[in-house]
Amino acid sequence: MAVSLVTVAHTLYERLLRTPEARRVLSAEAVWGMVGFATVAVVMAAGGIVAAWQARSAPADAAWDDVDVAALG
Repeated sequence: MAVSLVTVAHTLYERLLRTPEARRVLSAEAVWGMVGFATVAVVMAAGGIVAAWQARSAPADAAWDDVDVAALG
C-alpha cells in the first residue's frame, strides 16, 4: 500500500509540475485510468489482509457443530 501511495504521489508530481500541458491533455484518460485500476487492486489487497487478520481469531469449535443434520432431512 505504501508503494502504491508513493507511486500515485510521484505521478501527481510528474503530471502537475514536469509534464507540458499539451501532453497532459492527450494522456489524461490513460494515466488516470491506470491509477484507478491500480487503486482497485490496492483496495482488494487491503480487503484480503483484513480478512486474513480476522481469520486469526476463529472460534475453537467447528462451524458445523451447531447444525442439526438429522433435521435437514
